[in-house]
Amino acid sequence: MMEYIKALNLYVDWENGKIYRKKEKSFLDNLLGIFGKSQEESDYEEVTSPELEKKVKSYKLYELYTLAQKAGKTEFKENLNGQEVSVKIEPQRVTVETPSVVMEYTPDKFVLRDKNSGQVQEKSPTLQEFYQMYKEIRKLLAAGSVQQYLSLKAREPQFKQAYLQSGGMQLGQTPSGGGFSWGSALLGLGGGLLLGYLLGSALGSSFAEEVQNAPELTPEEQSQIEEQVSAVPEDVVQEVEKTVAMEDIAGEGLPTEEFSNTDTPEGGDYFTQLNEEVLDGGNDLFANADSFGGEEDFGGFDDFGGDDFDI
Repeated sequence: MMEYIKALNLYVDWENGKIYRKKEKSFLDNLLGIFGKSQEESDYEEVTSPELEKKVKSYKLYELYTLAQKAGKTEFKENLNGQEVSVKIEPQRVTVETPSVVMEYTPDKFVLRDKNSGQVQEKSPTLQEFYQMYKEIRKLLAAGSVQQYLSLKAREPQFKQAYLQSGGMQLGQTPSGGGFSWGSALLGLGGGLLLGYLLGSALGSSFAEEVQNAPELTPEEQSQIEEQVSAVPEDVVQEVEKTVAMEDIAGEGLPTEEFSNTDTPEGGDYFTQLNEEVLDGGNDLFANADSFGGEEDFGGFDDFGGDDFDI
């Protein structure tokens, strides 16, 4: 997927983890173009600047925060099987907390901290891994709750396969080798699996059963969800562009401070929710289709066709 970020004047190939900018054409290039000739080379050039990569990641994190803010969902706090979990979305950080682990997702790194030992593992994510995590947070926002997000993960073929092959990695239980080695293994899962493992750990064996028994998403459902967690509403793009422009003028980075409770009240459909054809098409992707993405609801994956969690 190639995304043009107008505010940065950059093109990002998320699938291959590359950033491009459009070449400035010389007088000769323009002259050849007039006569229908070219030098048969790309109009784009790859840029490998760490600073530009960080700008791209900062932009997407602020975009994520703006989406969450408009939905009134910058923070999730839930009790899963008696275990408290939370996800907090800030302008330049997403923090995920379970009873045993705290994870931070920032433009620079993924950070895991074992709450029992205080040990820390870090990883600088590639562009692909960063964007995979971005899409996972988008799925959580569209689901409307951690539990419904986990119902989605239990049906994703790739997640099911990885989770069952690993035996459902038990966070906090050290594999052979000692230390915080499981933290490194967890970070090695990549952005598309990490969040599901972290949050699913709070459900213990009931989540493993859900993953085992839930029906897989169809290719059509997967494609639809992928498309919708990648699309960004135009009003969000404009707001982020405005913020980026103001920060450039001030010579500063995107805002990092914790905002006060500025969540907008519910009442607008800011998210690219699943369309009515799927909601009403009889494939039972959602149980409460009529309320999905409605005027008073910012969207909930109310039922992904699998069994509910036994809590």
